[in-house]
Amino acid sequence: MAVLRHGAVVAFGALLVIVLAPTWPVAVLGFTVLGLGVAVIAPLSYSAAAVLASSTALTGAARQARVDAVIARFNQFNYVGALLGSVLTGLAGAGSLRVGFAVPMVLVLLLLPLARAFAPAPVPTPDQIGMSTQ
Repeated sequence: MAVLRHGAVVAFGALLVIVLAPTWPVAVLGFTVLGLGVAVIAPLSYSAAAVLASSTALTGAARQARVDAVIARFNQFNYVGALLGSVLTGLAGAGSLRVGFAVPMVLVLLLLPLARAFAPAPVPTPDQIGMSTQ
């Protein structure tokens, strides 16, 4: 998905600015751009999780309950990741926060090969869902 790839590249560039910032105003600018790059990641992740959860043989209320449960579990991992990520960035950057922000700078590049998993589900044709076009 192109949006996710562009967001990852923008986030990488912003983190690079943060790591190499000669002054704090430049770092603040980097954080501003970082927000623009990563803003697309969470909504696309939730959407991809919902698509995966709904791709079962379940229908109606059972299907919706499965999607709700998967999104709830996904959100728990999101919270844990946010808490642990902050702590790990601080630990990695205990001597220098430049090093601490270099770690997510490299990790955000992992989104590039994973972007394929964020592609929207194909829309089924009427023939695929058992409807006649005649």
